[in-house]
Amino acid sequence: MYKTPMLQQWHEMKEQYPDCVLFFRMGDFYEMFGDDAKIGSEVLHITLTARDKGGDGKMPMCGVPFHASENYVARLVQAGYKVAICEQVSQPGKGLVKREVVRVVTSGTLLRDESLTDAGSQFLISLVIDAKAVGGAAADLSTGQFFAFEFRGNPDDIVPLLMSHFRPRECVVPRVTYENSNYISLIRQERSANITCAHDWLVYIKDAEKLLKNHFHVQSLDTFGLSGKSFAIKGAAALLGYLRYTQKGNVEHITSIQEFHLSGHLVLDQVTLKHLEVIRTDQGEVAGSLFGAVNYTQTAAGQRLLQDWLLHPVTDIQEITARQDAVTELVSRPELVQQLRDALAPMSDSERLVGRLSVGLGSPRDLRRLADTLWHIHEQVLPLLSGVKSSRLQQVANPLAKELLEWTIRAREILFPDAKPTLDEGYIFQTGWNSELDVLRGLTSGNQEWLTQFEEQERQRTGIPKLKVVYSRAFGYAIEITKLHKDKVPPDYAPRQTLVNAERYTTQALVSYEQKALSAMDQMIVLEKQLFMNEVHSVVAVSKIISHLAYSIASLDVFVSFAYSARTHRYIRPVITEEAGLAIEGGRHPVIEHIVETDFIANDTRLAPAHSLQLITGPNMAGKSTYIRQVALIALLAHTGSFVPAQSATIGVLDRIFTRIGAHDNLRAGQSTFMVEMLETAHILHNATSRSLVILDEVGRGTSPEDGFALSWAIAEALAHQSKGLVLFATHFHALKDIAQHHTTVFNSHLAVAVDNDDLIFLRKVVDGPTDESYGIVVAEKAGVPKAIIKRAKQLRTDQDRVGKRVVSVDQLSLLAATTHDYKSKVEDKLSQIDLSATTPLQALILLNDLQASLKDT
Repeated sequence: MYKTPMLQQWHEMKEQYPDCVLFFRMGDFYEMFGDDAKIGSEVLHITLTARDKGGDGKMPMCGVPFHASENYVARLVQAGYKVAICEQVSQPGKGLVKREVVRVVTSGTLLRDESLTDAGSQFLISLVIDAKAVGGAAADLSTGQFFAFEFRGNPDDIVPLLMSHFRPRECVVPRVTYENSNYISLIRQERSANITCAHDWLVYIKDAEKLLKNHFHVQSLDTFGLSGKSFAIKGAAALLGYLRYTQKGNVEHITSIQEFHLSGHLVLDQVTLKHLEVIRTDQGEVAGSLFGAVNYTQTAAGQRLLQDWLLHPVTDIQEITARQDAVTELVSRPELVQQLRDALAPMSDSERLVGRLSVGLGSPRDLRRLADTLWHIHEQVLPLLSGVKSSRLQQVANPLAKELLEWTIRAREILFPDAKPTLDEGYIFQTGWNSELDVLRGLTSGNQEWLTQFEEQERQRTGIPKLKVVYSRAFGYAIEITKLHKDKVPPDYAPRQTLVNAERYTTQALVSYEQKALSAMDQMIVLEKQLFMNEVHSVVAVSKIISHLAYSIASLDVFVSFAYSARTHRYIRPVITEEAGLAIEGGRHPVIEHIVETDFIANDTRLAPAHSLQLITGPNMAGKSTYIRQVALIALLAHTGSFVPAQSATIGVLDRIFTRIGAHDNLRAGQSTFMVEMLETAHILHNATSRSLVILDEVGRGTSPEDGFALSWAIAEALAHQSKGLVLFATHFHALKDIAQHHTTVFNSHLAVAVDNDDLIFLRKVVDGPTDESYGIVVAEKAGVPKAIIKRAKQLRTDQDRVGKRVVSVDQLSLLAATTHDYKSKVEDKLSQIDLSATTPLQALILLNDLQASLKDT
């Protein structure tokens, strides 16, 4: 089929990687052929050309420069494709250049220079699922983190929690899972994750324990707490095998397995993360999110850790208290906070530098940046921590490990400060360190002297004053002479290249020099590459130590960020207790208070098992949603060890935060707005415990007023009656206030407003007791609804009030909702209260029918 040796070689490579776009290295370009070229042309917006197959027509072709390839690879991966990087692994010469695939890039293994400053973790995950258990592993290739897990229970509950926790970019599964539509739909709830069917899954897990023991150099998996956990072991082996396949074995910086537990963390599912806008807003922006509001970190690793703490708050009081102690000490020393911020700011991301170096993507510049960062920590950061008192700061203050400090000093001595971004440019190591390298470098530098002398000699011999010796990658060394002096060219000058205004020539002496010079340069570059790889191996050998150090510095950065935020925005240290409940005085919304132009109105919150459900009424735009969100965000921040925006706060340890906020649909799953609302509500009712914080906003709004009210009453009643946690229930159904008459754990509050000549003023203050007025027409008028419509609405409202229709409707719904009380006495009370003179015959008939139906249900 392919008559040219090169295309035949490409075809053989493509057969090995049929599910990848093959980047085939040809000189200074990566070329794509056939269908790959069509994909590349469309996704990358580059010109599609063709190449002769060798007598059998033409083949589509396009290419990208190798020096800019990372950006092109990233664009293909982000479009959902895998990319196999096929490199030239032998020097060009006679015959076909040898090529090999050196790396497969997927969404979970994409490591670019930009990743070194990317705040978020880059997990990929493997899953082993059956009807009663879920196991697997998760890894961040850029940092070397590796987790394994196994949970017994319903996958419908476990998989979404795992996906929410790790938020993976890629999920690797066996074919049996890939072909199970139910399991795939669970995974797809995390929309950022691409799902990969691992065709070699059975090969990876054939001897899973042996694979893991050999890689991590342990005698038993008891070391990692995995003994007997077959799902976790298989998932970890499969993920490690997949990483080895994509990175061609370069994963030695993955040095340990951490067993992951869902317990020990305040669980925030995907719905809660979305509704509370913890990391990003609904529009995908960091600005306006909780992370954006509290992030004052100075390093990329610090940003990642802060995100991790916000996504996975802890429930261990000792851990929270230890973090708080560190923040408290820093808050009391503002000068130290500023010194640390200044010292942390210029640091590179050592964890990800090691990751890039380990998988073969690192450059001499990366190696030098790593050494400089470690030295900076030793010289500029750690000395500032002398004499700190809190345990967490003392842990950071430990000096660099001896072997790490020795490597750092040595690396700074032998590497050029302005190291090159690629290995092909040479001059990685300083003179005086390696004698063989010095000899080769001497030859190349001595050659420059020879070139200078040769150039001057030829000027004198030819009488051409502007004759010069030049070098190009394509043609090598040449003598360049302008066409003005063409008649002075000696007969021993052989033509080499024609330019617009000049000609280039060579001589036997120059050819001889070129062969020697380029040979010395090639030898120098080959030797430097070997020496560079030796240094990389020495870094990988201490990568575990670097990882521990990187975590310590990242945690220091977060503590400093918390302290800076606390002093800047008047945050206080909350009291964390085992006793269930929330007591917040003067609480503020950590995001909104930075956005509003006026002073933010603080509010109190008190929830306890005896008074666990707060019903919040008030008109739209009064601030109900802001209030309930701020309580959740204060509780979340408290569990990270951060100070919180309040005058005082006592927070009982929570197990989960649930939210049901806003109106949105899921058209991809065929779910309407109201269906999504009910699904989220059902999830809360099934999973909330007495230790949960539940935030409900406008439940029942997506259906008819009658159904919505009945559902809201029943849901609120169930939450109160079944002790389903601490509940903030914001509603536009003002008649729900009556629930408090039947359940002592329910109490009413509302957002205060003032009316001045039909002008509604939102006071933003939560006060005790219910409200009976929604002010909907006034709000519509303030929003700019046309005056004619406002006038008509007021007329209709007056008519409703006059005929008593609204009162009867509310009475009806109250009867329908009060399912847990004495219906007969309720009916009697209602009959005695009816004003027959103000009731129309039709209304009376409807009421009588409803009362009779109620009696039949008792």
